[in-house]
Amino acid sequence: LLWAVFAFVYSELMARPVAIAVSVLVILSLSLTSFLPSIWGNYKYLYRHRNYYGFYKVYESKEKRSLTNGSILHGAQYLAKERQSEPLTYYTYSTPVGAMLKSPFFDFKRIGIVGLGTGTLAAYGAPDKTIDFFELDPEVYAIAKKYFTYLDDSKSKITYVIGDARLSLAAV
Repeated sequence: LLWAVFAFVYSELMARPVAIAVSVLVILSLSLTSFLPSIWGNYKYLYRHRNYYGFYKVYESKEKRSLTNGSILHGAQYLAKERQSEPLTYYTYSTPVGAMLKSPFFDFKRIGIVGLGTGTLAAYGAPDKTIDFFELDPEVYAIAKKYFTYLDDSKSKITYVIGDARLSLAAV
């Protein structure tokens, strides 16, 4: 039976060489798109590692340093010292989160944040505030501390809870 299937597929493929060539080109181009940025991109990779939670990459491109896990951007920071405290990506001042955290109507004393990423939200800290970060993967904490300065530059008291945030919050 397997030979019959193989013979049928082979005869169909041989009858359509142009379709085969186009299919192979499409498959190759789609598979290479994930590798092309690392081959031809203007990136300087500082860190690449795979663990149970995914494949982490820290890289510099132009004026920013970024953290990705797979294809998901988990934060970025300006490289220039004078701009390092500016929150980027999902948390810039113009985003809803940024507007809320800068608003005088939301004057938090303590806030819990699930997911650390690069620690961008620490940029909204002030001396009288505490920010508790809940992070599942201890490697993310190590990456944020080593490659990004949001946590060390924050004016807030920062605490970290490593582990499943659902369980950690349920225990409070």
